[in-house]
Order: sequence, then C-alpha cells, then structure tokens
Amino acid sequence: MRTWDGGPRVGIAGWFGSDNLGDEVLLATTLALVSEISRSSVVVLAADPQRVSELHEAPALELAPSSYGAKVRSLPALVKELRRLDVLLIGPGTVLQERAPNLRWPGTLPLFLRLCLLARLAGTPVVLFGAAVREDTTPMGRAILKMIGRCAAAVGVRDQVSADLLGSTAQVIGDVAGAWPTLAPSTVGTNRFALSLRPLPQSVNAQILPAVTEAICALTLSGLSGDFLVVARGRGARGEDDRTVWSNQFPAALRLVEAPLERAVRPSDGWMRILGSYQVVIAGRLHTALLALHFATPIVAIAHEEKLSRTLAALGLGSFVWTPGMPNQALVRMVDRARADRAPFLAARNRLVDGGRRAREFLHESLAEIAD
Repeated sequence: MRTWDGGPRVGIAGWFGSDNLGDEVLLATTLALVSEISRSSVVVLAADPQRVSELHEAPALELAPSSYGAKVRSLPALVKELRRLDVLLIGPGTVLQERAPNLRWPGTLPLFLRLCLLARLAGTPVVLFGAAVREDTTPMGRAILKMIGRCAAAVGVRDQVSADLLGSTAQVIGDVAGAWPTLAPSTVGTNRFALSLRPLPQSVNAQILPAVTEAICALTLSGLSGDFLVVARGRGARGEDDRTVWSNQFPAALRLVEAPLERAVRPSDGWMRILGSYQVVIAGRLHTALLALHFATPIVAIAHEEKLSRTLAALGLGSFVWTPGMPNQALVRMVDRARADRAPFLAARNRLVDGGRRAREFLHESLAEIAD
C-alpha cells in the first residue's frame, strides 16, 4: 500500500512547452486539479522543459530527447525520476499520434509505450488522463495502443474512438479543457468575428480556403471586422506556426491577434476575455472552439480532423461543423445560423462544464484508488 502522508508526487507527461495555447491550457488545468489534492507535488515531462517552467512555474524534465544518443543518456535519470513518483499521468491532449503531417511514422506511440514500460519497471502506476488518439492508426499502431491501455492502472480519454482503441477498461471523460475555470458568458457583443486555422497541407488548403474566404467576405459585407487568432507558434515543432497561415492568406483581410503566452496561463488573461466578445468564431483548432464555448460564444468548426467533428458532436454542435467536401455556401449558412441563435452554444457550454466535472472526478477517484 502506498502512503501519501506528505502528499503524492505526480508526474504529467505530454507535448507541453511548444507554445500551443490549447496544450498549455490543458496543462494549466491539470496542474490546478492536482493542486486540489492535499500537499501534492508535480513534475512535468515535456517537449520543452524550460518553456514549461517559464509558463507554469512548475519543475519539468525533457520528455523526448531528439537524438538516439541523448535518449540513451537520459534513461537513468528518467527511471530515477519515475521511481520518485507516486503516479504518472499521460495526457491530456492528442498525445497518442501514429500518423500526423509533421511526424515521422510511427509517431509518438513508441515513446509513450516506452514510458509506460519504464514506469512499470519503476513500480509507478500510470493513469491516462484526458488523452486522445489521432485518427488513421495502422494494425501495428492499434496493437501498441492496446499495450499502452493494459499498462495503465486507469484510462480516462477524450472520446469513444480513443476508448475503443485503448481497451475495455477505458472511460470517456471528455476534454479536460472543460475543467478550465468557468467564465461568465459575454452579454455585450462587438462588431468583430474571429478565425483560427492551423497550417495544413496544400491539398487540404485547396478545399478549405475558398469556403473560408467566402465566409469572411459575407461577414465583412454584413458590417463586421475580422481577427485572425494565433493559437500556436510552433516552438520546437515544424509546421505548427499559425502566423504563417495569416501571412500567406489573410494579411489584408484580418487583423492579427496573438495569444500572449509570456507568463503563466490564466483564465483572467485579457486574450481569453476577447473570445467572449466575438459575434462568431470560425475555428479550425479544437481548443479555440472549446475556449470560446466557455463564454458561450457562437462557433463554427472547420473540421479537417475527426477530433473536431467528434468533440463538437458530443457537445450537441454537430450541425455547426463544416468538413472539406461540403459546399462553400454551407459554411456561410452555418455562420449565419450561429449568429442568429445563441441557445445551442449555451447548452454546449453546460455540456462542456459537465465534462470538466467528470474529468475532475476521474482524476481524484483514480488517485484515491492508487493510494488505497
């Protein structure tokens, strides 16, 4: 039996520190949830430990050294740290990726399987917390995911597809961003709208950009002005800087607005409050949509990935998801419907917050079971 008289020492492993607002909000939320457990201490295993320490004032270690030699040299220190932990959380976020535009196959799956096996060797329980699997897995990838699921003492994931891939013990707890502190819905709108898009392959851009451009034109003709929201700067990650999308496509049409990510991420940040003032947000990034929903801001999603479609459908907003292949005018009509009726987004906000409560309960129950 573990004794936590001095409070548990918790490790959190994920792709943090790359200046992606979504990932940093997930980490900030997890740190806040862990702090609710009496006298707990935390170490973060991150892509950029120094950046994590700057943003979150938390001790951090490198999750994935870039070279083979560095990986080998880091193993003794990693195992030593794992032995000091009472529990290792993997997630939250889409950390389990086999296929992605900017990742070589087999992606992150071997990394997290190795981490699970090392934790098991060190006698440290693993909990998957709000983790998710990126779509398009291979048979080999699915076999690795089952192994990761079997290694974990508890598995709480964002969506049902991830649960099915990780095994029968997996529970769907929703997106951990739902546990971000509740923010009052905006009551005073502005004459602005916002767009959030990540860099995408040219073949996908060819399908998405004409529809987005048509929607921007319609909103501008209705008297609104537009902002382009920079949610990720791609620190240490190739092809993830949203500023390139703005500079290549929208410098004349939209004002650039960057998330300030220069200090600890807090819900009171002025940038967050801006999300509550827009008449509508067209979101190609999942956590732009979810953070806007915290204010019940009307959103329309550009779903080039299934995670956006799945998450918003679960929140009752499936009719506000535009996918490549739909007519351009369908996006314009969705935007018009979103601006005309805020009720669906108030209901989605309530579902999002309910999911946050499930995430909190799952974490506390999982840690209590490990302690017992």
